[in-house]
Amino acid sequence: AYDEEFIDTVYKNDRICRVVGPAETQKWDIIYPMPTWKERVFNNTFGSTAEIAITILAIFFALLSVLCIVWIIINWSDPVIESASQSFLIVLVIGSFFVYASVFTFMPSLVTSFTCHLKVWLLGIGFIVMFGALFSKAYGVYNLIKIDQSYARIPDTYILVIVLFLLAFEFVLLAIFSGVSRIESVLNKHDRFRRSTWTYVCTSNRQYWIVLGLLIAYNVILGLLGAYFAIVMRRTKHVESKVVGFAMYN
Repeated sequence: AYDEEFIDTVYKNDRICRVVGPAETQKWDIIYPMPTWKERVFNNTFGSTAEIAITILAIFFALLSVLCIVWIIINWSDPVIESASQSFLIVLVIGSFFVYASVFTFMPSLVTSFTCHLKVWLLGIGFIVMFGALFSKAYGVYNLIKIDQSYARIPDTYILVIVLFLLAFEFVLLAIFSGVSRIESVLNKHDRFRRSTWTYVCTSNRQYWIVLGLLIAYNVILGLLGAYFAIVMRRTKHVESKVVGFAMYN
């Protein structure tokens, strides 16, 4: 299972004294400490303790998001669910599902050109859907304050339209991102003598950072606006002002 180029036996008096590797080191300086047998093998398969633990947690919370959606649908007519807005709750939970799904794209053993693109899409969509629901609710309360109707109910269509508008703009930026960014996975050889340290990483061109900066700027602007609306909401008597404001701060 080992590459013979990485094994060099040294003889003395017709007896094997030690193992040094790789064979090219006979012409170079001595490598110290000498790579162990385990360090000489490149193993990029899924199954490390950290990956398994993170996968279990991600699957658990993703399933929890699905169960929350099912629970909301079952209790659709419940006064508490209805007052909180069924559409708002479902959109919020769907966004969390996308965020949990993005965890798998960060696994070191699952890095490919496809996952390098996918992680940006899943995180971007997940954030906009989650934060967009909170943003639309806060913006709705902000408008109620302006017309002095603190106790009015924010329509579901109002929330959905704003979320879809924010998501559409995010899709445009993500499409440009995938179109101009030449993202691909490349094997990064940290130590040529220790193949166990080799990992696949995502590489890109200059345009990648420009469009990524636009995506981050867009999300930061939404975050700042949301924080502003959350602060303004503290002056209203709307029943959800404290809960939505606390979620916006987080």
